[in-house]
Amino acid sequence: MGWPTKLALAPDFSDRVFAALERDGIQPQPHPALPELPRPALGQAPWEALLP
Repeated sequence: MGWPTKLALAPDFSDRVFAALERDGIQPQPHPALPELPRPALGQAPWEALLP
């Protein structure tokens, strides 16, 4: 892959990427849902620890 050097080149670059994926026979496929992850605990704001 690559990175376009100017934003104006991004459309051409994306066309080239899609063409390369199509040429190689790479197609999007459904995948199983990802498992739920536990939510991390919220930290204490520094000003709450410093101010009475």
